[in-house]
Amino acid sequence: MKGIQTRVLYIDDSAFDRELVRDALTHYRSEGAPDRPVYALTEAASQTEFQAHLEHEPPDIVLTDFNILGFDGLEVLDSVRARWADVPVILVTGTGSEEVAVAAMKSGAADYIIKSPRAIERLPLAIEAVLGARRDAAARAVAEHSLADSEARFRRAVEEAPVPIVIHADDGEIIAISRAWTEISGYDRASIPTMHDWLDRAYPSERELAEREIEQSFDAPSAHHVGEYTIQCADGSERVWDFSCTPLGSLPDGRRCAIRIANDLTERRRLDRQLQLSQKMEAIGRLAGGVAHDFNNMLQVIIGYAALGAEEFADRDELPVWLRMITEATRRSANLTRQLLAFASSQPAAPRRVALPAAIGEMTRLLDRLIGEQIELVVRCDESTWPVLIDPTGLDAIIANLVINARDAIPGSGSITIATQNRRVPRSLAERFSVAPGDYAVMTVRDTGKGIDRRALERIWEPFFTTKHRGVGTGLGLPTVYRTVTGAGGFAEIDTAAGKGTEFSVYLPRSNREIVSAGPAGSTDFHATGVALLIEDEESVRRVGEELLHRVGYHVIATGDPMHAIDLVRDGLPDLAVVVTDAVLPAIRGVEVIARLRELVPGLPAVLTSGYTVDDQNASDAGSVDMASLPKPFDQAALIAALAAASAGHTL
Repeated sequence: MKGIQTRVLYIDDSAFDRELVRDALTHYRSEGAPDRPVYALTEAASQTEFQAHLEHEPPDIVLTDFNILGFDGLEVLDSVRARWADVPVILVTGTGSEEVAVAAMKSGAADYIIKSPRAIERLPLAIEAVLGARRDAAARAVAEHSLADSEARFRRAVEEAPVPIVIHADDGEIIAISRAWTEISGYDRASIPTMHDWLDRAYPSERELAEREIEQSFDAPSAHHVGEYTIQCADGSERVWDFSCTPLGSLPDGRRCAIRIANDLTERRRLDRQLQLSQKMEAIGRLAGGVAHDFNNMLQVIIGYAALGAEEFADRDELPVWLRMITEATRRSANLTRQLLAFASSQPAAPRRVALPAAIGEMTRLLDRLIGEQIELVVRCDESTWPVLIDPTGLDAIIANLVINARDAIPGSGSITIATQNRRVPRSLAERFSVAPGDYAVMTVRDTGKGIDRRALERIWEPFFTTKHRGVGTGLGLPTVYRTVTGAGGFAEIDTAAGKGTEFSVYLPRSNREIVSAGPAGSTDFHATGVALLIEDEESVRRVGEELLHRVGYHVIATGDPMHAIDLVRDGLPDLAVVVTDAVLPAIRGVEVIARLRELVPGLPAVLTSGYTVDDQNASDAGSVDMASLPKPFDQAALIAALAAASAGHTL
């Protein structure tokens, strides 16, 4: 620092030599302070004086002769190093042997100067050179320590980062890697010492592309976005990582290095697919519901007149073949529309408390016929499996669809195993499927088929997606399973591998309450009296409905205008016994018509017909109105059952 003198301790038993050195150091001036001596000199002429100085504050530098009375310069050097380890020593001596110089330098001397007038004059330069080198070494040590400390902090920051990060050299060596990288991928540090090992393990199908990108990343001028890669984890699962990379320049050994950061998009992609699937299913569900509604109206006409036609042949032992064929085709078409409506609806239409083992047992005979003789059906149900709350018809459809799907996946012979068990779903699994954690009854359907490839698996729940041959699959089976299961508050998992079969696991929440359906079973002994008011805007449906009600025994007043029907009752309609109305009418809903009619005729029995499912757009209102629900298409027996329930004050 400016203004501070350099403290010098000089040991020499020669007064003449001390004077030469004193003169050289005392008169030396620096360019920055020409009026101030640079050195503060302290002299010792004997070993005793030197030993006394060792007890004082250390000097900045020590100068010593080699041959001193009673001891030599090497002893001075040892004493200084023992007392003041960081103080440099320069030997200034008239002994110019090479052996002495080598011994001095080996003992730790900073320099070795031969006494001569010219050498003494240059002594200040030698001192400055030694002290400058010492300062540079100290600064370098501080810088290296600071760098090492900084590198340690940076390495720790990388290792503890909550996202996947890796720093690697251009020869593949992994210099630092975050714990998130190893924990998410499942590969420990020992299994991926280099990026080559990482590529071999995590990129079985995209290795060449990923390796080329890594090689090019070192030449990038700055940080850049790499893109998304599907990596294979140690457990065989796949994750989507979005990479960015920044070149970090060269290491001290000349190798280039870069830092690579990954953003795990797996969960986001899953949620995106789930949202897209939900939106697609909702849109197609609306379309399916609308188509099914119109189709049910047409089927109602056919099945209604078929029922009327059957009455014409009531005195025969059996119906004509053509009439039986019409009836059977209509019922099969009605089943198809029910499947469309089940897909269109996200909630169970008629939930009941169901025991899975019992439901599966009741379907065993049907399932045996579905799968054929070459495939073995194995049922392993735990009878203590918890009951669930679900529409029994929907549950039957789940079982049938999964078994049919398993059958079609088996080329030739094989087996299908249906099993049930209880399972506690933890919060981590529940959050993946947006359900509540807790107790679930699980039904698994496992086959020995060909398995499902990754591309098909990503679209497995999509409506109308199928891998079956044209005419074999509709693409609605599994989407219907998905809608029914999620509508019941559950979820489904798929475990599959190419060539190793597939296992579908359906999780349904445990039910602790009973749902009891009110209303008596229908009876053909029901006898009607009075007036039935029929409200149906479809003329063909209205005509067949009018005839069916007439056959039951009612005097029928039919109209397609709901407001006209209300006016008729307001003006007075004698002997009004029941109102039968469609759920969807122009300008007003069927449940609203019933409510307004009951303001005029309290307690009026009512039947609500609909081409939709019970829980569609009128469901929320239907719960607040006592009435019998009658889904289209219906025959005369179903109509009688609904009329009997409505007249008795029950609901169906």
